[in-house]
Amino acid sequence: MPRFSPDGKTIAFVGNYEGNEDIYTIPTEGGPAKRMTYHPSAELLCDWTFDGKLLYSSNAYAGLGRQAQLFVRGLDEPLPQKLAVPYGTNGAINGDGTFLAYTPHSHDYRTWKRYRGGMASYCPKTSMITYPS
Repeated sequence: MPRFSPDGKTIAFVGNYEGNEDIYTIPTEGGPAKRMTYHPSAELLCDWTFDGKLLYSSNAYAGLGRQAQLFVRGLDEPLPQKLAVPYGTNGAINGDGTFLAYTPHSHDYRTWKRYRGGMASYCPKTSMITYPS
C-alpha cells in the first residue's frame, strides 16, 4: 500500500529488503530507496501528514505486540515522534493538520475471531485528537 507525498515527489512504502518490514521512500523520478525506520518490529504505513511527514503505526516501543502506537517522522529527522495517544493504528490527519482520526486497536484475525469485548476495533465511537499534541 504505497502512498504519494503531498507534493507528489516521493512515494513511501513498506519493504522487506534487510530482514524485516521497514518503511522506505523513493523519488517519483526514480533512484534508490531510502530506509526510514530501523528497529526490528514491523511498521504499518498509514499516510503522509499535511506537512510532509510519514505517519505510521508500530508496536516497537509497546509492552505487548498487540499494542500498536502512532508515530510521525520527517524525511530529514533522525528519530520518530510518538503521537499523544496511548494506542492506535490506521491513522490519518486532515489537510490542515487539526485532527487525527485513528483506530484505537488493530484487529487480530487469528485468536480474537468474533471477539466483542473492550478491545474490539469495530466500536462505533470515533477517536480524534488535535495534531500535534
